[in-house]
Amino acid sequence: MSNYTQQPSKEADENSSHTSCDHVETSKVTIASEDDVKTSLAVANRKTEVWTLSERLNNIEKMVPLPKLTSSNWNHWYESVQLLLYLTETACVFLSDFPTTKATLLWSAWWNSKLRESAPQIRTGIRESPLAILTSVVVQTQATLRTNLMTVRQRFWTFQAIKNMSIQTFVKEYEKRYNDLKDNNVITSEMERQMKHLLSRDNDDDPPNTIQQARQSQNYENWEKAIQAELDTLKKK
Repeated sequence: MSNYTQQPSKEADENSSHTSCDHVETSKVTIASEDDVKTSLAVANRKTEVWTLSERLNNIEKMVPLPKLTSSNWNHWYESVQLLLYLTETACVFLSDFPTTKATLLWSAWWNSKLRESAPQIRTGIRESPLAILTSVVVQTQATLRTNLMTVRQRFWTFQAIKNMSIQTFVKEYEKRYNDLKDNNVITSEMERQMKHLLSRDNDDDPPNTIQQARQSQNYENWEKAIQAELDTLKKK
């Protein structure tokens, strides 16, 4: 795992004949580093009892459980997969052609089970490899995320106050849409400038709304203060 300082296991078989390895990547999403794979291949070639391997996997998974994949926790799920691969040293079974040993057969079955449990909404074949299942999860999830992102962006940038909407209601709805946008985007200074314009814009072609009514009344100053206070609050979150 690229975010960790990886060292080969002291028990690794230095004479392993399997030398062809690479990082694990699917649909341009990196799952495990080349060092992760090398270490995993070395561990796979050790003569270790299956029950020992199984107990180790289950003990690690208890401490670092793989969460259920939802429409809003992709980053957490992805990082959990990376961490599990790093801790269990099982990355080699996500190669398109991994060596067949007792260890890799166990790891493959274990990962197939865990991936299906954590993402039951992704349909996969019964005989598919860990890489094939993971690829299906990544491809379908990324497609869903792109669709959700377009919806979130559209809801935010097309938001307008309707007739007789109070400042409090407007700000509450705006904050909800803003938080959705923030969860799916990096908010830049230019976006903040556009947001402020969105909050205070006045389109003469639109029917009278709360913003226009506020501009025409003594509440105009209060409206501007409320908007600025809301922006300041959102920046701190």
